[in-house]
Amino acid sequence: MNTNSNNNVNELCPVDCDGYGILPHMDTWSLQFLTIEDQNLAPIEYTYIKYHADKHKWRFMICLLICLVWIILTKIDTSEICGQSCENIHIYLCSIVHIDIGLLLFSLVLYLLPTRHSHLFQIIYLLTCVITIKYPFRYSTCFINCFINFYLFCLPFHSFKNISIILLIISIISNPIIDTILRLHRSGTTLLYEQLCKVLSVAYVTPYSILYYNHLIEAENTNQTSTYINAFNKYFRLLGIRNRFIDSIRVSALNPPEEYCFVISQQRNRILSLPLLFTKDSLRLNSKSYKIFNNLCRKLIYTQKPESNIVLLKNPWDYGNESEILKLYPNAKFIHILRNPLEVINSAYLAQYHHISGAHFDPYVWTIASNSLKSALCTARFIYSLMGTNKATKRMLNNTTNMYLNKTPIGLNSIQSLPSSRVYTITYSNLIENLVEQLNLICQFIGIQVTPEQLSKHNCYKKQFKPADIVQEHSQSIIQQLIERNLPTNY
Repeated sequence: MNTNSNNNVNELCPVDCDGYGILPHMDTWSLQFLTIEDQNLAPIEYTYIKYHADKHKWRFMICLLICLVWIILTKIDTSEICGQSCENIHIYLCSIVHIDIGLLLFSLVLYLLPTRHSHLFQIIYLLTCVITIKYPFRYSTCFINCFINFYLFCLPFHSFKNISIILLIISIISNPIIDTILRLHRSGTTLLYEQLCKVLSVAYVTPYSILYYNHLIEAENTNQTSTYINAFNKYFRLLGIRNRFIDSIRVSALNPPEEYCFVISQQRNRILSLPLLFTKDSLRLNSKSYKIFNNLCRKLIYTQKPESNIVLLKNPWDYGNESEILKLYPNAKFIHILRNPLEVINSAYLAQYHHISGAHFDPYVWTIASNSLKSALCTARFIYSLMGTNKATKRMLNNTTNMYLNKTPIGLNSIQSLPSSRVYTITYSNLIENLVEQLNLICQFIGIQVTPEQLSKHNCYKKQFKPADIVQEHSQSIIQQLIERNLPTNY
């Protein structure tokens, strides 16, 4: 083990945090990445991810007991726990209560059960699955996620196929989450969001604001924001994280502008099971997540201090939910971007293929994602690994195509129902070909004045569309399905 690894960890802790400073919601677990004896710390494999619970054994046991009692005896929305009062002396207590129960179980089991005995874990997992099916109750799948997380973290990817096919069947019954991993992403929202955030003086969600959500006000009031941001950037550098794998966008503490669903999912679902996370409304802005969303907007404005006092956000999960948002925020405006359906399906398929079938987890996504989303990725990789490459790729393409066919009509109808003064529609191709002109029109729509000099600094180019082989093979079938649904085949 590298003798300088502990020094690296200490440098990343901007305060006297005893190893808990760099990524508050991930605790020491994330810092284990920094002790890997490898000059090139990325890509990261789960065989390297080991949680050394020796030092904090009793802490985890106590937290586990607290979480179990909390789950059994209460049904309180966890978003009510960490409000504004958590920004000061209560912040550590709230972070303890919010620790995902799956992470706690994983830590405790890993301490008691070494990796070399992981075959015993398969028996535990199988028994838990059987019990869940025979005696279903609300929180049973939480334990399944804990166990499958432990198994995936401890064993290399190639060993998944050694598990009995019974586990696959039970996993599908218990965790029907495959179809909901990537919903209407890859339509050009990231490009548009990034360009607008560069041009406009607005507040927006960053990787830093996601990871440090519960610390933003405290850091700003104590003049430690820049210290935390620098530490976060150093964390990325130590892991070799420079770009997102799926689109090569540059990564830092403040880039790229991200989706607010990451904050909602972390704040609402810290101790909930996986299926509860990926329900219809769990990642969307609604009455249940309103308080979290409203606090997020206030925090972003307070810490980033934009001249316009406007928050610019994106969340493809909310596509089709515009009417509900308008009820909560009557002055809200929407920017609607349309892209060639084949390009959307192709990009979404490649992203899903990367996350589920790639040789490694994307270290950037693994950093900002909630524990429940990580559990979803682990479960999906586990299931698809048992299918074989051909069946898995066909299943992914079918899922992506069906997602587009089913979700697009809902989104289009929702957009058309909005007052024309509340929505601006743009096509991806027009944005690429006339970037400055379109950015200027969007700024006028939002109500922010920009100078030609500000706009002239930005440019982008359209990459030549090269569909994946399987998308190219089924392109005519996809177009035919679009025609049958009365959906546009091109924009």
